[in-house]
Amino acid sequence: MGKAGGNRAPGGGNVVALCNQQSGDVTKLPVQRIEQVVQPTAEQQSSFDALKQASRDAADQLQASCPAQMPQGPVARLDAVKTRLQAIVATMSTVRPKLQAFYASLSDEQKARFNTMGPPPGAQAQQQGGNQ
Repeated sequence: MGKAGGNRAPGGGNVVALCNQQSGDVTKLPVQRIEQVVQPTAEQQSSFDALKQASRDAADQLQASCPAQMPQGPVARLDAVKTRLQAIVATMSTVRPKLQAFYASLSDEQKARFNTMGPPPGAQAQQQGGNQ
């Protein structure tokens, strides 16, 4: 086991692998989980739909910020990280107002369920076992 496995271990400095691994599901799963737990009413559906669209847009922005190949050299890698971080900030700006509007439309009971919402059953086991 040498140190040459940079392309195989996302945590080992491979920005491309880490980026692609995280982008796909980073925003979709929470929206699905919110819908399951909160169960929006017909009146809340339009604000929930806006949140879902913002979530899809955020996922697209995050995916677009991923470099196509591992940047060569330390400056290029820093530039790739900077681009990624800027995309993360932009996605927060996209999703946050939609989340605030949806949250404001919830009843106290729905807010309580939303506030205590955890990951879906089995998600933690998938994350631990899926990184092989």
